[in-house]
Amino acid sequence: MAVVLSVVIFVAVFLVCGLAAAILIGLSAALSLSNLGLVSVLLVILVSLIGYLVLLYVGSLVNLLIIEVIIREDKAGVMETLAKVRPLVWDFVWLSFLMSLFLGGLFIWGVFSLLIIFILWSVWGSFVTFIFLEKRKKGLANLWLSKAMVSQRFWGIVWRMMLLNVAAFIISSILASSKNSVMELSSVLVSLITQPFLISFSYEMYRNIPEPQNVKRPGVWIGLSIAGYVIAVIMMVAVGGSLMKLFKDISPQDLLNMYKPLQSEQDIDRFLPQN
Repeated sequence: MAVVLSVVIFVAVFLVCGLAAAILIGLSAALSLSNLGLVSVLLVILVSLIGYLVLLYVGSLVNLLIIEVIIREDKAGVMETLAKVRPLVWDFVWLSFLMSLFLGGLFIWGVFSLLIIFILWSVWGSFVTFIFLEKRKKGLANLWLSKAMVSQRFWGIVWRMMLLNVAAFIISSILASSKNSVMELSSVLVSLITQPFLISFSYEMYRNIPEPQNVKRPGVWIGLSIAGYVIAVIMMVAVGGSLMKLFKDISPQDLLNMYKPLQSEQDIDRFLPQN
């Protein structure tokens, strides 16, 4: 889930920055305000990146804290666990960013595959946090090792995770659909109880799978990720070019008139279909 969430946030930021840049550049070209357009683009990108980093940091801290509390054998207190994982947060933020960068490039292919690629990497990345906390690998080496470990017993892990998640979803849905407020509250409690159990179950699967001797980088997937960004940039350039052509045909006065209220019958008639 953490892998999917990080990718969704990253892709959203990427699309927002690209779309905002295309619109602002087109407007600046139409209004001959190149400096203002450039500054606006830079501000949008800067604010988006800061927001992304804040969300990533908070999400990473909470994720590490919850998982460390669940898998620690000595069952230390929350504050002691927080002191242990806090120095690791920025390394995990870097890992999350690299995973988002890699998997974000697969976004286009994920859409074309009807989300199958996203599901595959969600399963392959199931052990990333466990590996990071226990083996302290650097960067995407955590993801490559997780993929290699899961691949050894792929279908066994898939069916176990699917069975547990479907069972938890069915129970929560039945309770949530009830008109009884107590039953609806119970559905929330079931979700809070099942999540730690699912994490513990995943950790037990991780502990029972041996670490492979040789872990290779998935060259094909890396190539697809790079190709996905190339396609995205080409699409954004094409959209930006189309917007620039559109705005060049519109004068500044026309842009201002678009926001003026309709004040006369002649103005209203201009927007009505002609017979």
